[in-house]
Amino acid sequence: MTADARGAGGTGDVIRRIKAGLSAEARAETGAQIRGTVEGILGDIAARGGAAVREHSQRFDRWSPPSFRLSDAEIADCVRIAWPGGAVVVNISSIAARTAMGSNVMYCASKAALDNMTQSLARALAPAVRVVSVSPGLVDTDFVKSLDPGWRDTQAARTALGRLAAPDEVAGAVIAAVRDLTFTTGCVLAVDGGRPLN
Repeated sequence: MTADARGAGGTGDVIRRIKAGLSAEARAETGAQIRGTVEGILGDIAARGGAAVREHSQRFDRWSPPSFRLSDAEIADCVRIAWPGGAVVVNISSIAARTAMGSNVMYCASKAALDNMTQSLARALAPAVRVVSVSPGLVDTDFVKSLDPGWRDTQAARTALGRLAAPDEVAGAVIAAVRDLTFTTGCVLAVDGGRPLN
């Protein structure tokens, strides 16, 4: 996104058009513009990391004119225009939120708070936005594979399925939450092999 995005044809124009009401054709065009803007920001962050986050944050902080301030209803309208099927927020939690066993107390507490926030946001943002938490157990990443094999095998044996989660299984849960579980919100999806059962 350029510094001129607030001008004619940019984000400011999009927001003014949303506030004024849109025809079906304009809604489709505006939806494409909003998606393009969001995808551009996310792509820039993916490419440049923290530097891009800081630059975009500073730019957003300067967007103070009232034309950029939307009510809750207007924000919901933006979501419906850009994502006709509804937007989805997927938080990555951990079974440490439930078992209270993790690398440290703060980690466990923060994941429990994330699961609680998932429920609170799901209530606050419905029906325009679904919010789901994906809660993995120990995942068999390269880092975990580098740890003591005996400890790793012990952790795998403690799951009901007798193994650790593969990274693709966690990713699959995220995809399912977005694509397939379209009537699911405010819940925690466990990807832990039944670890709390043992």
